[in-house]
Amino acid sequence: MTFRSHRTLFRTSLVAAALLFSAAANAESVTVEVQGVTASDPGKKEIAIPASIDHLKVALKDTVFGTFKDSGKQSITATTGVISTARAGIYDVDITLKAAASGKCRMDVTIKNGGKPIGDPICIGFTKGQPKMVAQVGNREAPTLVIFTIKE
Repeated sequence: MTFRSHRTLFRTSLVAAALLFSAAANAESVTVEVQGVTASDPGKKEIAIPASIDHLKVALKDTVFGTFKDSGKQSITATTGVISTARAGIYDVDITLKAAASGKCRMDVTIKNGGKPIGDPICIGFTKGQPKMVAQVGNREAPTLVIFTIKE
């Protein structure tokens, strides 16, 4: 290799490193609370919500179910262009942040059962502090509801 080709290789490496550093510095992230809720008793008039998920009452009242159980929650950090995975009940939830600004964000979401996707990824918009049901998966009579709340 000649001196000129070494110099060109060095310059190319510097440019690539600068671009990589710039992309990392511009990466956005948000904290997402992923909550699994087991729902049952469709059509039941009186709604039964345990205290651990009472903060989701507004989102749960919009469903046809009357009884709800906490299936676990996990808080994760979603970063632009990086797949993060959380657990909701027996399901894995892959999340990729697309954009975030001014308390709002868009994410690609894929629900998986046993490592296999259930349907295609969906792109959903969220507002900080407002719980939103992302999916209803499993048995029709007693499904798992997957609810996101953006924290930061």
